[in-house]
Amino acid sequence: MAFEAPRSVTERVLAGLWVELLGVDRVGVHDNFFELGGHSLLMMQLLWRLQEQFGAEVPLELLFEASTVAELAAALDDQAMSAARPTD
Repeated sequence: MAFEAPRSVTERVLAGLWVELLGVDRVGVHDNFFELGGHSLLMMQLLWRLQEQFGAEVPLELLFEASTVAELAAALDDQAMSAARPTD
């Protein structure tokens, strides 16, 4: 798949984190964390950085289910929208 640059703030933040953690030059929205060299120790670092950047507890399973920048960004944005909704 051709490189596609991050389109949203969340995607840009995630791509930047992946560049730092994985030591690659650039990360597109369809790049897969594991295919770029991600492993369990880097996942733990990513989870910590996500909590730091987004203030969100991200379950480990989510990284397996949403392993591209686009998928993870959508999941994080959905999580933030859900948290912001008023409860009855």
